[in-house]
Amino acid sequence: MKTESLGEVSEKDLIEVTREIGREIREFAKKISEILNIRLEKVLDALNLARAAEIIDIKVEGDEIIGIRARVPSESRPGHYYYVTVGYYGYKCNCEATMYRGRICKHVLAVLMLWNVINVFKTGKALDVYRIRWLHEQHQPEKESEGELREDSTSI
Repeated sequence: MKTESLGEVSEKDLIEVTREIGREIREFAKKISEILNIRLEKVLDALNLARAAEIIDIKVEGDEIIGIRARVPSESRPGHYYYVTVGYYGYKCNCEATMYRGRICKHVLAVLMLWNVINVFKTGKALDVYRIRWLHEQHQPEKESEGELREDSTSI
């Protein structure tokens, strides 16, 4: 279905392309839900939050989008924004959940979903979740070294 302009795309072709884009986005959301062990509704909520995000930068290498930076509005504090970066190389958000607890927050999830949507529109396929290694590292238990002092440690 290669055409020079939208005027040459039939309504039937447009509907099929739209369905395929929707399928790719839904499948990606399901994979994220499974990998992070969170409800699919939470991932879809993040997709809705992504609609309000403002893209600051898109990192491209060759023909591939390898990361994205965006400004995401706070849902609870009007006029407040979180700055989020996600890519194959890692993630970062300036919210409390990520900065102090090292967790994947809803803002990171929103920008991850936004990155995927952009990728689907550009390439016709979802991001490869297995290339986003930090997603898989979230569920590995942290190893404590022997003799390590923790915040709740009673020894000095």
